[in-house]
Amino acid sequence: MSKKSFVIGVLFLAAAGAAGWHLINADSHDAIGKKQAAFVTVAPVVQKDVPLELSAVGSVVPYQSVTIHSRLDTQIIDVKFHSGDYVNQGDLLFQLDDRTIKAQIQEQQSNLARDRAQEENLKLQFERRKKLVGRGYETPENLEIAKAAYEAQAATVAATAAALQNLQVQLEFTRITAPISGRTGTVSLTAGNTVKANDLPLVVINQVKPIWVQFSLPQHVLDNVRQAKAAGPVAATAQHEGGKLVAGALDYIDNAVDSTTGTFAVRALFDNEDESLWPGMFANTTLKVGEEKDALTVPEVAIQHGPDGDYVFVIEQGKAQHRAVKVALIQKDEVIISDGLKAGEQVAIDGMMKIEDGGAVEIAPTTAPAPAAAESKK
Repeated sequence: MSKKSFVIGVLFLAAAGAAGWHLINADSHDAIGKKQAAFVTVAPVVQKDVPLELSAVGSVVPYQSVTIHSRLDTQIIDVKFHSGDYVNQGDLLFQLDDRTIKAQIQEQQSNLARDRAQEENLKLQFERRKKLVGRGYETPENLEIAKAAYEAQAATVAATAAALQNLQVQLEFTRITAPISGRTGTVSLTAGNTVKANDLPLVVINQVKPIWVQFSLPQHVLDNVRQAKAAGPVAATAQHEGGKLVAGALDYIDNAVDSTTGTFAVRALFDNEDESLWPGMFANTTLKVGEEKDALTVPEVAIQHGPDGDYVFVIEQGKAQHRAVKVALIQKDEVIISDGLKAGEQVAIDGMMKIEDGGAVEIAPTTAPAPAAAESKK
C-alpha cells in the first residue's frame, strides 16, 4: 500500500468515527430530553351541583341524664327494676321504709285535730266577749286578750298543718319513681341497705329516645351552619362502626368557638327508637347544610400547599403550569374551587413531585384491565 493510500484510509476512518459520535451524541440528547418530561396523571375540572356536607366524628350524648339519690335517711325495702332496664317516667324504682314517717303523720294528724278544736273554742270565746262588750258587760281589755288567744291558736293550727304537709311530702320520698323515661345503669344499692339523704347515687337513668350526637366543626363553616339552620331543618346522618346509617336533624349550635382549637360544637338529634345509638359511642356524623350550584371541583389530591397559598398544576399542550387557586370548601375527597380554574381544564393528581412550572410532562395512560381479568368479570 502506498503512503498516499494509507493517508486517505486514515482520513476516511476519522470521518466515519466523527459521524458516528455525532449520531450517538444526538441520540443521547434526545433520550435526556425525553427523561425530562415527567409522567403525570390528570383529572378534569368539573362543573356541577355539589351538596354541601360537613362530616366529623362525634360522640353520642344522652338527651337527658338523671342521677337518682335518696332524700331520706332510711332503709331500702324493695328494688322494682333490674340494672339496664328501660323504665318509663313515673315508674316505681325504689321502695324505702315508710313506717316511721307514717307514724309521725298519724301523730301530727291528731295534733292538728286537737289544735283545731282549741282554735274553735277560742273563736267562740272571742265572739261571745265581743257581744258582751257591745252590751257593756265586758271590758275591751278582756276582748283584746280573747282575740290574741284566738289568733295565736290559729297560728298554731297553721304550723301543725304545715308540719303535717311536710311529713306527707317526705312520705312521697319513700317511693322513688323515675323522673324521666330512659335506660337505667347499674343499681348501686339493693334491698336491705341503709341510705342517707343525698349521699351515694342509687342509679343513673339516661334518656336515649331521642338522643344527641355531639361533634365539632371548624369555625370557617359557622356561617354556613347558622344560615342553614335559620332556613329550616338541617338534615343529619350518623353511623357508628358496624351500625346502620340513621337520619336526624341539627338541634343545637354552641354559643362560642373554642379559642384553643378554632372549632365549635353542634348537636344533632336522632329519634333512636331502636336504640342503635348508645351513649358514649363514637359515630361518623354528616350535616347537609345546602347545595353549591355550578361549582368547580377537582380531586383533593390535586391541591398543593405552598408558602403563598394553595395551587395546582394545570396541564396544557404537554406543559405544566403553576396556578394559584382559592379553595372554597373541601367536600370529602373533592374540593370546591372559587377562583383560579375553568371547567374542562386538566390538573395533575399524581406525579407532582417531578413537575416544574413550565416543564414538559407526559400524561400517563389509563391502565386497562388485563384480558384475563376482563374475561373473568363476564
